[in-house]
Amino acid sequence: MLSFIFSIFVSLIIINKVYVTEFIFTFGFLYIMIVMFYTPL
Repeated sequence: MLSFIFSIFVSLIIINKVYVTEFIFTFGFLYIMIVMFYTPL
């Protein structure tokens, strides 16, 4: 029972890390696009 809860906890942490890295990647991509769009080259 305890190992079952622990495995669920670990999987939630892994899913959270995946979502956080995806959020950082998309936010960084949008930030770069906005900066390139508003900065005249």
